[in-house]
Amino acid sequence: MTRVLATSLAIAVAFVSLADAASNNFWRLPCMSRSGAARMDPLMAPGKTSDHLHTIFGSGGFSESVTQADLLDSDCTSCEVTQDRSAYWTPPLMFKYPNGSTVMVNQDGGMLAYYFVYGEDPKPFPEGFRMMAGNQFLRNFTGPVPDPAKSDWTADEQTQFSLSQKALGFNCLHYNTTDEGSLQRHYLPEKSFLDENCWDGLRLELMFPSCWNGKDVDSTDHKSHMAYPNLVNDGTCPDGFETRLVSLFFETKYDTQDFAGVDGEFIFSMGDPTGYGYHGDFIQGWQTGFLEQAMSGCTNPSGQVQDCPLFNTQSNEEAASCQFPVPSALKEENPLFNLHGLLGDVPIQLGPAQATLYGEAASALATGLGIIATSVADAVSSILPAAPNPPVEAHPTTTAPPVVSAKQNANVAQAAPTTTTTSAPPPPPPAPTTIITTTSPVQPVPTTIEKAVEFDIVYIDQEVVVQLGDNGVPLTTLAPVDRTVSTLTTSSTTTITELVTPTAAAAKRDQLPGHIRPPFHRHSHHRRHGARH
Repeated sequence: MTRVLATSLAIAVAFVSLADAASNNFWRLPCMSRSGAARMDPLMAPGKTSDHLHTIFGSGGFSESVTQADLLDSDCTSCEVTQDRSAYWTPPLMFKYPNGSTVMVNQDGGMLAYYFVYGEDPKPFPEGFRMMAGNQFLRNFTGPVPDPAKSDWTADEQTQFSLSQKALGFNCLHYNTTDEGSLQRHYLPEKSFLDENCWDGLRLELMFPSCWNGKDVDSTDHKSHMAYPNLVNDGTCPDGFETRLVSLFFETKYDTQDFAGVDGEFIFSMGDPTGYGYHGDFIQGWQTGFLEQAMSGCTNPSGQVQDCPLFNTQSNEEAASCQFPVPSALKEENPLFNLHGLLGDVPIQLGPAQATLYGEAASALATGLGIIATSVADAVSSILPAAPNPPVEAHPTTTAPPVVSAKQNANVAQAAPTTTTTSAPPPPPPAPTTIITTTSPVQPVPTTIEKAVEFDIVYIDQEVVVQLGDNGVPLTTLAPVDRTVSTLTTSSTTTITELVTPTAAAAKRDQLPGHIRPPFHRHSHHRRHGARH
């Protein structure tokens, strides 16, 4: 335990030496016990089972759909400071035996969350704040190895993608020799190297971005509202992210030395044997107003929470008793051991190309792409000119003469008055009247309209790494890696000329000539005495 404390203090001194003397406050928050381990990730898989396993520390209110209010409502935390109900989680390191079974490597001392007060006028995390660091799909490192001195970093080595890759650290621990520097190695060492050199285990390190856009407490990818300063842990914030927040740094120690000489391989729970895909997540859960007080009031250079009078601390036994409820669908899963590969049937993907989606996530993506394709087709068809309707051809309509039955003829004949005068025969019925419905061909009329179209612009950068020999001759070319630089949703008003076919007015029927009554239809006018007609 003394050795762990010594190396932790060395990390703190290394980081603080890079900060301004006026803003070198920091503390190291011990979370000696997990609040749970399960396939849960409320950021990347809210409300459902995550595709891979995580170890979670902090508030006992953690759940698949947790909010900051849920974290604060919990009556416990697995971390030492009770005013903190934040949630911290990362994918654990596993060991895979030759028979395919996997076991979680022991986390010695849980995890430490460092809070560094860097930069000019840094702010506490705002209410409802969430973020993640790292990318679970990465399987290679695109920068020079080892890192050049920070003073020699080129513009390419200070892009957000490059800085995020350098925010990972895999520190080989050997306490009887000189310690390695933090964030010095950005990949998981080979097992043979760990067996021979890392006698006291492996320390995993993760630096979170600390430059904020000043308005969003979260974003769709849980990253875009944040950015790294140009030196990863300190330096200058990029344009649009000028607001500096308190800096967060994760440290987790694994007892890899327990597997020295044992056949097998180390691998992360998301199927990553390289370490390039290591990542971490955070949801702010400090009591309202307290984090700001700690940033200015915890000034002891030791960084130990016991040396800051503002913190209320609890024992390791009390912290270990804080456990969040595991969803019923996951209660039968054993996060510590799985007989057949990684929990969740996660495939191992070595790289160097980025890992691909698998399982339910891949199916959901395929379904989503189908919906997107349909939506795009509908959007395109809505702004393209429609084909004009063909003109309606006029058809003559014949009206047949009224039909009178023989019985009706007989009744009319009986009702006719009897006379001895020979009258002229009734006129013949009029000839059938033809009603012509006439329509003029409807001609399409050019019409100019404006429509607003919303679309996403995705900027993608492709990098091809060519390895050269000493004589400058190319030896190998690694598979190109596509990475999304940024995504912009925008809209545009487009002027379109369409051929619009007017709706034809209802055809006007020709009137029958004169006032023609059917044959044999007669009016009998009966007059009453004393009454007017």
